Amino acid sequence: MTPPRGHPRPGNPKPGYPKPGNSKPGNPRSGPPLRGQVHSAAATTKGILLTLLGCFLIVVGDSITKSLGSHYTPGQMIFLRGAFATPMIVIAAYRWGGIENLKIRALKAQTFRALTVCVSAFLFVNGLVRLPLADALAITFFGPIMTTLLAVLFLDEKVGWRRWTAIGVGFAGVIVMLQPSSDGIQAAALFPLGACIAGAVRDILTRKLTSLDSSMAILAYTNMVVTIAAAFTWLIEDWAPIRSEDLWFFAIMGVLSVLIQWTLIEGLRLAEAGIVSPFKYSMLVWGIIVGWLVFGEIPTAAVMVGGVLVIGSGLYIWFRETRQLGKPGEVKPKHPST
Repeated sequence: MTPPRGHPRPGNPKPGYPKPGNSKPGNPRSGPPLRGQVHSAAATTKGILLTLLGCFLIVVGDSITKSLGSHYTPGQMIFLRGAFATPMIVIAAYRWGGIENLKIRALKAQTFRALTVCVSAFLFVNGLVRLPLADALAITFFGPIMTTLLAVLFLDEKVGWRRWTAIGVGFAGVIVMLQPSSDGIQAAALFPLGACIAGAVRDILTRKLTSLDSSMAILAYTNMVVTIAAAFTWLIEDWAPIRSEDLWFFAIMGVLSVLIQWTLIEGLRLAEAGIVSPFKYSMLVWGIIVGWLVFGEIPTAAVMVGGVLVIGSGLYIWFRETRQLGKPGEVKPKHPST
């Protein structure tokens, strides 16, 4: 018997709904819906841990970049890092899900996201050459707050006064650690401010893209665009001959680049942008640890106090979110005041 017009056939999903079994982990489009979505405590915790790991790997990569920066230009290092990362991305995609895993479904959003990565890097570097390092970093760490604001406006994520307070405490910890100079904000401060806004837009686009394209596809496309853009810096920079002993370092940078992007993208897939963004403050904590172990830099009292504020705010957000969501694997409605 033919079902009435307007009704789905038996065994078929309703129009606009995913087919049964289409949400398995390997499916590139298996991400949860963005509006009104609910995350389990286990997924939120995993997203936070992946973000923390990604931030640590960023600090490790920056340490290698710092050691190579005296010989190579920024554009050359970005290009070589991307060139080494490309085959690793292809191999990883083939190993986990096949080349189909690199299929792009949201080309415009992917391109816009890749461009925000390029803009963020360009603005931040220009800010660094015009401002004291502490000032530039302090301004860019406004990014998590901007990401949370954009998540509320464009992703319908609910952020209450408790989480805003925790984010503010974390930002205060960053200011305490960096101790910006008292010269005031100058016009050059617009560069790092623009960089953190571009970075916040990137995170929001990432959150949207994770329901359309696979993490590997997002990673591969961004790497391709940034690498091509960096190649054109050869026209304006004085690229140095590549030393054979540095090839291993660039290979490691390529591996780190892949791992960093994957962990941060997956973190945004598993948890809300407003939740994981404050944990990016942890880069300063990782920087303190690496600086002490590798460069023998002893943290000051201000850095220690600021680190406690940063860690405390992040742990509070994690504790409150997992408590509201319930036990791992259990899904509960989100409390409006989180």
